[in-house]
Amino acid sequence: DEEYRTQVELDLIERIKKIVGNEGFEKLCLKLFEKMYDVEVQHTGSPGDRGVDGILSDKKLGVIKFYVQAKHYASNAIVSYSDVASFYGKCSHDKVFGIFVTTSNFSNNTRDEFEREDTFVKLVDGKTLAKWLYEYNVGIKEIDRIILKEIDDDGLSSFN
Repeated sequence: DEEYRTQVELDLIERIKKIVGNEGFEKLCLKLFEKMYDVEVQHTGSPGDRGVDGILSDKKLGVIKFYVQAKHYASNAIVSYSDVASFYGKCSHDKVFGIFVTTSNFSNNTRDEFEREDTFVKLVDGKTLAKWLYEYNVGIKEIDRIILKEIDDDGLSSFN
């Protein structure tokens, strides 16, 4: 049910804001991208990481595919333009695409600047992150499955 899923996604982001710390949020995002893209992940987040919290690499070739910057906010603070611009500079300098993820949101001018097709950085806000976490079962567990059934005409005919 779509209404149920939406509520779980909203609750998930709120719980992440309250329960998961900064480093844990970085690891959560890396786990998600590992599942989504079938890549090897390296957690690089630490003081002085120059804005790169993780690196996603091709499993076979070891070629870097993406840098990840994960910004955890306990509130609904807006990610600053300068944070994204700094990460963009690192990505464009190293000629690597980047994924900037937050529990929160981005300002309109940040979106206008960085949501173009030709940018090195893709923005993932809290709402999108929650959808992906739900879809890939990261921070989510299945408690039940609904089985759908249909009428079996051949089975019914076998009773004749």
